[in-house]
Amino acid sequence: MPITAWYMDESSEDQRKAHQLSPNVPVGKDKLNELGVLSWEGLNAADIENDETFKKIRSERGYTYNDRITCHPDTLPDYEKKIKSFFEEHIHTDEEIRLVLDGTGYFDVRDENDKWIRIGMGAGDMIVLPAGIYHRFTLDEKDYIKAMRLFVGEPVWTPYNRPCDSMDARKSYVQDVVAKLGGAAGAESKEEESPAAAGRGGEPDSADVEAGKRSADAPADDDGAGKKPRVEESKESESAAAGGG
Repeated sequence: MPITAWYMDESSEDQRKAHQLSPNVPVGKDKLNELGVLSWEGLNAADIENDETFKKIRSERGYTYNDRITCHPDTLPDYEKKIKSFFEEHIHTDEEIRLVLDGTGYFDVRDENDKWIRIGMGAGDMIVLPAGIYHRFTLDEKDYIKAMRLFVGEPVWTPYNRPCDSMDARKSYVQDVVAKLGGAAGAESKEEESPAAAGRGGEPDSADVEAGKRSADAPADDDGAGKKPRVEESKESESAAAGGG
């Protein structure tokens, strides 16, 4: 399905609703690109490993690790609690890359003036969120998504919940993107930040991703010390994984 995006309303209704303004204010790919958000659509989700566009993207951007995750009330314990945790606004210190294989969901990102943009995605859609961008994830009202997560080298899972202005990743994003767009986002109080616990702010905890599937030298949420690049690798975690951002 085509990727669509729009500015969100400020309603406190169920996060899984579309939350479009009235009238709707659509956001084009050019605007997303200005914010550092990259996207592709129309990939062959049913046979993704043989999709030529996907293979080119993965090769050119150096994605060497991936796993597959499913989020649905039947597969994710404490489903309602977990999807609310995915909706916590946060950043990462690395890119976040997601490819939807089945189902649908929303990624929300902040623009240069701190307004929310909602990005609707379905099977065959791929998105790259830059390090340092405030974002969050939610499923839509269909309550089902299956996605591939990709990483350069070892996976880095740790989210950092807002505020994060003192972090290098956020400073770089504000300098490289927000300031160039003339935006006001990032002018926040400088509070002490700490990593969000695994499973908070949009990433699954160790109970959600089958612990036995991860090699001993690949801790999920440490500070990166001792991590070694790994060759192309794919992990399946279909039974109890989360689709967080």
